[in-house]
Amino acid sequence: MRAGGILGAAVLAFGMGAHLVAQSTPHSAIVEQLDRVAAADDFNGVVSVSRAGQVVLAKGYGLADRQAGLPNTIRTRFRIASVTKPITATAVMLLEQRRALSLSARLDSFLEDLPAAWRPLTVHQLLTHTAGLIQPSPAERTPLANLLDQRPLIVALQFRDRPLVAAPGERYLYSALGYTLLAAVVEKVSGEPFDAFLRSQIFKPLKMNDTGPMGPDATASVAVGYVRNGDALQPTAPDFQFVGAGHLYSTIEDLQKWDEAMWRDMLLSRASIEKMLTPVKPDVGYGYGFNIARVENRPMHGHGGSVDGFTATLERYPDEELTIIALSNINRTPVHNIAIKLAEIVRGN
Repeated sequence: MRAGGILGAAVLAFGMGAHLVAQSTPHSAIVEQLDRVAAADDFNGVVSVSRAGQVVLAKGYGLADRQAGLPNTIRTRFRIASVTKPITATAVMLLEQRRALSLSARLDSFLEDLPAAWRPLTVHQLLTHTAGLIQPSPAERTPLANLLDQRPLIVALQFRDRPLVAAPGERYLYSALGYTLLAAVVEKVSGEPFDAFLRSQIFKPLKMNDTGPMGPDATASVAVGYVRNGDALQPTAPDFQFVGAGHLYSTIEDLQKWDEAMWRDMLLSRASIEKMLTPVKPDVGYGYGFNIARVENRPMHGHGGSVDGFTATLERYPDEELTIIALSNINRTPVHNIAIKLAEIVRGN
C-alpha cells in the first residue's frame, strides 16, 4: 500500500488554545518531509506533533477501514495498547495524591482472596514492573467476546495459579498482569468501576470524549486493525487486552489533551509527576507507567504498545516541550522510528 496524505497540510487546534508555532523548519517543509517518512515506512495511521502546548501539525494517512474506504483522520479512534499504562498510573497517583492509598501498601490491604504469592506485592512494585509477576502470552488471553466479566480482579485471577518468576522487588519484569491488579486497587479504593473512575476523574474533566474501554459495543467505532500476511493486509478480530494495561481506545486529539494536562500540572502535582519519572533502578529506564530514556542524547519519556492490528507511541522530550504521537492500525508499524524522525524534522535537523 502506498501511503498518501488524507487530511492535507492542516494545522489543527485540539481544543486547548493550540496554534501553529514558529519552527526553524517551515511548516510546508515539515509536512513534505513527514510525507516522505510516511511513504518510506508504508505508514497507515495518524500522527501529531506539539511543542510548548501548541500543535505544530496533525495528519492522517491511509485507511481506517479498507473495505468501506474510510480514511484515517485526527478523530479516528485507535486501540492504544500499552499507552493505556501511563493513564492507569495517573489514576493511581491521583489516589496517592489524595492520600487515599500509599505506594508502599501491600496488595492484600486492598484486595481479598488473593493467592499467597500476590499478597505482599506493593503498589510501587506493580507500577514499576518489579513485582515478579508473569507476562501472559497472547495465546493465554481470553477472547474479548468470551470474557463476560471484565472487572480487573476477575481478569487477573485467571492467572492465580501461576508462580512468580522473580522475588518481589528483585528485577524489572514487564507485566500487563500487574497493571490489571492496579486497576483492581483503583476500583477498591475509589468505590467505583475502574473505567468509571477514568471517565469521571480524567476523561470527562479533560473533555476526552473519544477515549474509553474496548468491548463488543466499542468495536464498530474504532478503526479496523490489520496484520500483514506477505504483501496482503488482513483484518483482525478484536482480542482481549488486560484491563488497565492495554484495553483503551483513543484519538490523537484526546491523547494530546491528556499529555498537555499532565505536563501543565492540571491533573497531578509536580511532586507526583516527579515520582512517576523516577527510574525504579539506576539501570532500568522505567518509572510509574513511563519509559524513561535518552534518544539522540536528549531525555525522553513516554510509552509505546501493540496489539493485533495496532501499534502506538506517545513520546515527550521534556527539555524541548516536544511531544510526538503516532497511532497505526497495521501491526508492527515502526512508530517509534517514525516519532524519532518527526522530532528531527521539527528541530530542523
